[in-house]
Amino acid sequence: MYPSPVEACSSLVESLFAAIEQGSGYTCVLLDAQPLNSSPQDFPVTISPGRTATLRILGNSGGALAVGLSTVRALEQIFARYSEQQANMDTLRRLYELATVLNETIHLNDLLERILTFARQLVKASAATLVMHDQVHSELKMLQQTGSEPPILTTTQVDAGEDLQSWLRQEGRLRRTAGDSDTAAVLGIPLRSQQRVVGSLTLTGECDGQFSDTEVQALTILAGHAANAIHNAQLFGQVERQLSELRALQQLSESLNRTISLEDVLEQLLDETLEQLEAENASVMLLEPDQQTLTIKMARGLTEEVVAETRVRLGERISGKVAQQKKPILYPAREADESGSALCVPLLKDDQVLGVLNVRQKKSGGDFSLDELSLASRFANVAALSISKAGLHSELRMLFVHSMRALANAIDARDPYTSGHSERVTRFSMLIAERLGFTPEQLEELRYASLLHDIGKIRIRDAILHKPGKLTDDEFEEMKRHPEYGVEIMQPVRAFQTILPYMLHHHERFDGRGYPAGLSGSGIPLQARIMCVADCFDAMTSDRPYRVGMPVEAAVSELQKWRGSQFDPDATDVFLALIQEGKVGDIVEPRSQTV
Repeated sequence: MYPSPVEACSSLVESLFAAIEQGSGYTCVLLDAQPLNSSPQDFPVTISPGRTATLRILGNSGGALAVGLSTVRALEQIFARYSEQQANMDTLRRLYELATVLNETIHLNDLLERILTFARQLVKASAATLVMHDQVHSELKMLQQTGSEPPILTTTQVDAGEDLQSWLRQEGRLRRTAGDSDTAAVLGIPLRSQQRVVGSLTLTGECDGQFSDTEVQALTILAGHAANAIHNAQLFGQVERQLSELRALQQLSESLNRTISLEDVLEQLLDETLEQLEAENASVMLLEPDQQTLTIKMARGLTEEVVAETRVRLGERISGKVAQQKKPILYPAREADESGSALCVPLLKDDQVLGVLNVRQKKSGGDFSLDELSLASRFANVAALSISKAGLHSELRMLFVHSMRALANAIDARDPYTSGHSERVTRFSMLIAERLGFTPEQLEELRYASLLHDIGKIRIRDAILHKPGKLTDDEFEEMKRHPEYGVEIMQPVRAFQTILPYMLHHHERFDGRGYPAGLSGSGIPLQARIMCVADCFDAMTSDRPYRVGMPVEAAVSELQKWRGSQFDPDATDVFLALIQEGKVGDIVEPRSQTV
């Protein structure tokens, strides 16, 4: 017996899917219960773009064939929805994979290239431009790619222009333009992280087309991941740069401590300046006895004739103005002469001008940044102290503390909930150590260790560091590695070898159940035991994404409860006494001081 049309239509869907799965792309269905006396009818079915199957309908009535045709069209709609869902799932999978890759990429240029390449592939764009706005250096990193050509990276100065990238940076909103017969479709998306536009992504499509809502949605998700990854890469780069500057300051200080020769000191000053600022030439000019004329005492990249003949009176040229006004000057390339960007900083001792440090012409052809001007000023301060033969160690200590605070702030900046954490832990630790009778040298070491105790968190992924709930076992194991990461980062700085054990063991418990080494009692360095009390107290009294900070009274109860098990008894007793005496209240976060 022949199947009824209803039965046949029901089986049609099943049979067509079966044919597709088997790869035949063809199926035949009988739709009429009457004897066949007419020719079969073939219907092509579009499964997905570029992929079709054929239905052969056997029947002798117009009704049966109409049912067949209606079913075919319904199937095409099903396949269209199915194909769209599969494409969306594939896009989400690729975005997830990209997010994982971006979290593991810490070098900025590599990161920008991966973002640009993926964005083009995601929407099959013919060209793309990724612009990263470097607020610190006041410049743009622009990565462009067209067709199959490799990406090209250029660096330019920030300019309030009227192009799409400038519009995206200023407005912070998406912009989509449809193409016509002569113009390609364009999509511009700002890259926003922590309420700040850090860059923009512009893609070019086909003429007479437009980027779809689905593509816009996918690229918007991509832009969010990309912006956060760029922000983190910039932070990592900032930490690396500050560590390099710190090593340079340390090397310069060692040179000054080894010699009383002005020539040796200036030679080291110029070498470090050229290396750190990546400049072509530099010179040190000192005031002559008449206190009105500057002459070059040592130079790099200048001819002997220039060195011998250059004499500048106060108030003349860049160097004379800096010496007269006692303020550094930074000239971008467009305002300087043919030698390119230049900076000049005064050599000052007790507000007395000794001379100036001149630096010219970036190797990259770009401009010196405000950060580089600041670094040159710090180098000049060290040189001025050496030249004056007085107050060197005090000034170097201030420079190191400033650098330590800058590093600590760079770490705390990754999470607004930990803002100021390193500074508070340092102040708590110093109070305890002073009461315990630490020497000035021991206090300085503890200050550096406390400021840098969390520097290893720069290598912890955002997904773990910012997670609002409880960490999984694997996530907690990763978080527990931050003391080891911190030691690895600071290992190259020879001046801090003595503080590495304090940084490494500040999460040990007095009863031996801490990490990373499971040390106990006096086996834990006293400095680390002090930092443990200070660190935990600040963690308890500070807000976190998943809870509000404890009142001081509640934190005191916790310290008393875990005294002798988690916390060193002596350090805990001293800290509790300091709280009782009111020595801690002005350091604690304000909202944590009330019950």
